[in-house]
Amino acid sequence: MRLKENDETKADLFYSYRDGYIYIKNKWHDNDVIEISFNMDIRVIYANTKVREDIGCAALQRGPVVYAFEGVDNDDDVQSLMIDVSRLNEAQIETEAEGKLKGAVLLDIPAVRLEGSDALYSEKPPRQKSVIARAIPYYMWGNRGLNQMRVWMHTL
Repeated sequence: MRLKENDETKADLFYSYRDGYIYIKNKWHDNDVIEISFNMDIRVIYANTKVREDIGCAALQRGPVVYAFEGVDNDDDVQSLMIDVSRLNEAQIETEAEGKLKGAVLLDIPAVRLEGSDALYSEKPPRQKSVIARAIPYYMWGNRGLNQMRVWMHTL
């Protein structure tokens, strides 16, 4: 993270980071501008193992933005997806050109879709099909109709 005040990087700008917030102390003047630059690499955030429903899951984040996977982008089935965190270097970052997500930065992530039989139970393990899973900024989900959504994804 880098802080700038009025277009100048300030080494003497006092700030602290506490409980997920940045606190900045300064003598402010009219028209002062603060610019905060974040590292925007894709990061993997692992769920706490004490949250039973999320054990073995991870979320994706770029800077302060958390991402979600919606069914509308993923063959209407995000429940059978597993993201391949070992291949994040192959992820593609796209900017949506049109529609309700116009201007949004989207992630195309290497993943596997588990495909099983139609039977309720089976002695055969599900097949793994390589796919690209699309993630959108979490704050934008639900804008394209009712469909599945996940933030905490199973991982390979």
